[in-house]
Amino acid sequence: MGPRPNAASRKAIRQRVAAQRADREARGWQFHDELRIDGKLPLTPERLFRVQGRRGWFQFREARTLPDGRIEVHAFGPYRQDGSINERQLGAGAFRAFWAKDVSRVGRKTRGAQEERVEQINDERLAA
Repeated sequence: MGPRPNAASRKAIRQRVAAQRADREARGWQFHDELRIDGKLPLTPERLFRVQGRRGWFQFREARTLPDGRIEVHAFGPYRQDGSINERQLGAGAFRAFWAKDVSRVGRKTRGAQEERVEQINDERLAA
């Protein structure tokens, strides 16, 4: 693993990423923080969903509409249904990209809400 980037390097990376996004938006790409798929709950950040033909649950990050109309979903995973990582599974928690048409099921709870509930239970146990 290489050295951590200094402030100037981080600034240059952010500028390059912003320029790439602006270029893509000029070419017709659309970027979404939330995605609504017909007949399913909306995909919002931290929400878990399943993908047809893939094992495990994935955590929604963002979506992109390409100029040709296809929708690409970006996520992290796979996770267990409760949002925990399976350490034995190779590549668990890694970045993934899927087509929106392959999303088969959307979970009701968000991963963040589950973590908050676990923290609340642990706090209650410590206070008792």
